[in-house]
Amino acid sequence: MWHLPTTLFDHFKTTVNKYPDSLAIADNKQRATYQNLLEEVGKVSRYLLESGLKKGDRVSLVITNSVEYAAVFYAIWAVGGVTVALNTQAKARDIIN
Repeated sequence: MWHLPTTLFDHFKTTVNKYPDSLAIADNKQRATYQNLLEEVGKVSRYLLESGLKKGDRVSLVITNSVEYAAVFYAIWAVGGVTVALNTQAKARDIIN
């Protein structure tokens, strides 16, 4: 029987388990395997929990595409938060509305 992941973060962990040493993401400055990315996600997750983030809390992201962006994005999911990704090119009036 096929087991479907229950969350998108569960799907990410399944991918990490299958391909830990494969390239997960690269930007102009660095590259990260799935295992490296999971380790970064763990660090950010701990920080978010220590900062008081609770399940269902929304967290806005205004970060350019990078390894850090992916780590923060998945960390928010890992602790049950809701990622609200904002366009780094957006003007304040666009975000307010």
